[in-house]
Amino acid sequence: MKVFNTTAVCVPSKHYMVYLTERIAEIRKLVDAGKYFTIN
Repeated sequence: MKVFNTTAVCVPSKHYMVYLTERIAEIRKLVDAGKYFTIN
């Protein structure tokens, strides 16, 4: 059974993963602008 990991290295076979490859550019713009965002 997979679990949520909030510390250390995530292992895809053991932990739930969020793949953000397609959204990295958008996230980077938010961070650079000093804005907040959440990942749900």
